[in-house]
Amino acid sequence: MKKTVLALAAALAATLGASAQTADASTYSVCVGEFETPGSEEIKTGAGSWWEKAPFQFYTKYSGIQAIYEADYLTGITPGDFINEVVFKYGDEGSFVYVEADLNLFIENTTVNQFDKKPDTDIYLWVDMDPTTSQSALDYEIELYYMEDEEIHFVLDKPLRYDGGNLLVTAFSEVTSGTEAQAMVTYAMKTDKPTTMAMGSDRESFLDCYDTGQMADYQGPNKYVPVVKFECTAAAGIGSVAADTAAPAQYFNLQGQPVDNPASGLYIRRQGTKTTKVIIK
Repeated sequence: MKKTVLALAAALAATLGASAQTADASTYSVCVGEFETPGSEEIKTGAGSWWEKAPFQFYTKYSGIQAIYEADYLTGITPGDFINEVVFKYGDEGSFVYVEADLNLFIENTTVNQFDKKPDTDIYLWVDMDPTTSQSALDYEIELYYMEDEEIHFVLDKPLRYDGGNLLVTAFSEVTSGTEAQAMVTYAMKTDKPTTMAMGSDRESFLDCYDTGQMADYQGPNKYVPVVKFECTAAAGIGSVAADTAAPAQYFNLQGQPVDNPASGLYIRRQGTKTTKVIIK
């Protein structure tokens, strides 16, 4: 079911569109970790073995992460404001390869604050994600040759209205040309609980791994989050919130197609800037 729902994201992005905002709304940036000058004692460079690289590593054909950013790290974002862009930073210490890759990112509000084990096992579970929330996709290319710090910018298909709690970021890559970039450096901020889970494989994609509902035993979560910058826009005001409740509700089936009179079943419901999954009986 998870893979089926994930496949809807691209179709829903075009159908649901972006949230409306005023032209004169103010914009600002909020960083988690030392994004502008990474490398101090608070930042973990090279977050361990190749499968722990975050947000992406190009040593294997496929890689992916889920990272939980707790509200304590996000105090610079005003609840109700919109996140428009997510920016990661990494470095290279000696890979000599040209890489092309397909990159994907999903971001959503969440109440989850860490990764937990499957009951009675040592296997950690992925956090269930909602693919109808804000997302971004990139055809990415980079020449790794003792480069300076590199930024990856994900402009969201529709802004995410921040609710004041934690954020879940799910991101994954597929290398399409140029592999085994072994000397990438991860910039990450240490945390006090397991808040990032990463995978890498030449055979299994992130979505395949996610669909199994669990991680391999050697790819458990880590106590860090990737250094990140959130580009934000201040909300237009309380009028925009009221507009959500006054706006007509729209329904879509699991193929992203509009449904005028939904019968019993599972649907995507959009009202104003708010999108939810609903079951109609």
